[in-house]
Amino acid sequence: MRSGALGWLAVLVLVVSGCSGTPDPAPVPSEGRPTERALVPIPASLRVELPETTATDDPGLVVDLAEAVDAPTIDEAPSEAGLLLAQLSTFSPEAGSGAVRPGEPFLLTRSGQWRRFDLARYGLLVPAYLELSAAISRDGGSVAFADPSGVVTVDLRDGTFRRFDLPVRHAVALEWSPGGSTLLLKDRHSHRRPCGRTGCSLDVGTGALAPVPYDLFYSTFAAADVVVELEPGATKGQPLRVITHRSGEPATSSSVPYLTAPLTAGGPVASGSVAYAQCTGRSSRRDTGVVVIDPASGEVRSMLTAPGGGCRLGAQAWTEDDTLVVSDQRTGRLWRWDVAAGEVGLLADSRTDGLVVYSVAGAGSFSTD
Repeated sequence: MRSGALGWLAVLVLVVSGCSGTPDPAPVPSEGRPTERALVPIPASLRVELPETTATDDPGLVVDLAEAVDAPTIDEAPSEAGLLLAQLSTFSPEAGSGAVRPGEPFLLTRSGQWRRFDLARYGLLVPAYLELSAAISRDGGSVAFADPSGVVTVDLRDGTFRRFDLPVRHAVALEWSPGGSTLLLKDRHSHRRPCGRTGCSLDVGTGALAPVPYDLFYSTFAAADVVVELEPGATKGQPLRVITHRSGEPATSSSVPYLTAPLTAGGPVASGSVAYAQCTGRSSRRDTGVVVIDPASGEVRSMLTAPGGGCRLGAQAWTEDDTLVVSDQRTGRLWRWDVAAGEVGLLADSRTDGLVVYSVAGAGSFSTD
């Protein structure tokens, strides 16, 4: 593993620590819901296209899950910090054809080494149930897994784990709070209490579970006490609304003046700006990519598209220098997108054929220890 490209990345989290479950006051938009009108796609002047890679590209990191299958478990070889979690999607062309089983999670440490997890020891299903719900904490010190049997958190520094048997049928959309004290989750069966349509926060210290007022499929933690929620328009003529929830204050909102709609898969990520994957229109003419907007104004900063279309790009994490990490499910690659400069570079290549599901941690310099 070559140096020069590890130690950053953060799964941004949606919960304010100590959430009581009491809904926030209703959003107070500055101009209310705009009148329905014809919306146009994001213009070409705001678009950047993902480049084709060449033999001279040097990403500094190569993801090869075939190398990870023989790695020690985290119990056998604990790690001070993880960089990312990766697993093979059930839709990958390699699924069922090799040693890498879909849904089996692998950890890449900040020192560039692979680790496995003993799912049976945690009481989780083996083999994994479809794609395993997984999240790594911002500091890279803990991970969380969930399947229909329950929710588990693992301390990577010593391999200890804690299991939570919750009144949830199947927890998905896992995300850690910045301090690692709270885990966000949503019940795949959204009609069930206590999490219902929006989702819940789990205090990993006490095991207390409480509902949250924002839909976790469309929300992300932007700061210590700020959550940004994307609310798609009820009809094609209504714009996407961006709702900002601040602890102890009324929520505010803005509207995006273009035809755009976030995908629920993976959810958005936010820092100063919020980024989300979109896939709109009919299958033959889909307008797909990753969109970056200013949550305060609704202004579209830019959109990254991929040659050949397809719903393939995902927003993974913001780095400290306002650069966005983007995943490509088709190739398994990770890209670094400098939104302000409009520049895109290869961050991590992949030797695993397509549809690698990532969860990344720790916004920083992205360099090996």
